[in-house]
Amino acid sequence: MNGFIEVLKTSRLTMSDDDLNRAIEMMQLERKGRQVRRMSTNKRSMRPGTAVSFQNRRTQTTMTGEIIRIKTKKAIVKVGDVNWDVPLSMLSAE
Repeated sequence: MNGFIEVLKTSRLTMSDDDLNRAIEMMQLERKGRQVRRMSTNKRSMRPGTAVSFQNRRTQTTMTGEIIRIKTKKAIVKVGDVNWDVPLSMLSAE
């Protein structure tokens, strides 16, 4: 964990409710912007047949497979005999 996280942990204790709500909104907007940029980059660079990996949200294991089809915001990824519907922002090229 970097020092910035420690500063946030300490700062949250002294922030007013309004300041805390504004900080949360700011972080959510930044996260959403990063997801959109990652999705756009992946959509331009990935094609069916591209080997990719992603993290399974339930088990936190890394899955690797091949893109079968790219949709508007998601891709169908074949992992073994199972097809996964994965958000483009979660994919990493292998």
